[in-house]
Amino acid sequence: MPKEVRKNRNVKQVRKAVSVVRYWLIVAFILLIAEGISYYAWVKVKAEGDNDLKQRQYSLAILEYDQLKLINPFSKEPNKYIAIAKNGEKDVLTLKSFYQQIGDSKTVKLMNMAVATYPNPQSATLACQTILKNNDPQLAEICIQRTVQKWPKYLDAWTNYYYINLYQNKTQKISEKQIVSKIQQIDPTTKTLFP
Repeated sequence: MPKEVRKNRNVKQVRKAVSVVRYWLIVAFILLIAEGISYYAWVKVKAEGDNDLKQRQYSLAILEYDQLKLINPFSKEPNKYIAIAKNGEKDVLTLKSFYQQIGDSKTVKLMNMAVATYPNPQSATLACQTILKNNDPQLAEICIQRTVQKWPKYLDAWTNYYYINLYQNKTQKISEKQIVSKIQQIDPTTKTLFP
């Protein structure tokens, strides 16, 4: 075979090899960019879900975490985050580790106050009022429920129970008449909560 034909064949093979290498370099570059975009989207959507969960907007958090399945359909993490949000919706105290993880020490402190053991009904009721003043009616309700269960004859606890439910617009859950009847068992002279 003449040298020129061999040379042309070698040049064609080299060009073909260079084209294949270029093709794979472009594919790798595109995959790296896509991976970066995917990571950025994951971090952004997860942060939005965490923020919604921190604010106890459970449905929004579940929707955000569900979007993570679209970003990475093979990951099991979105199901874990959704389960945390659903459990938090049922019982806010299950979110304590979440709040510790994100560094929200104020909410962790309020959670500890809500479930603490108090020596007397006055200190327990005062703790529930403090929780409510910190704008956390959900934890205040847990606190006051524990208080009225432990000290069912303590009048201020029942008044606060009604007030916390009223604050949360849960008056359908317990009416003033029900509270007054409970209080009348303790103090028969009570006619109404608000004179």
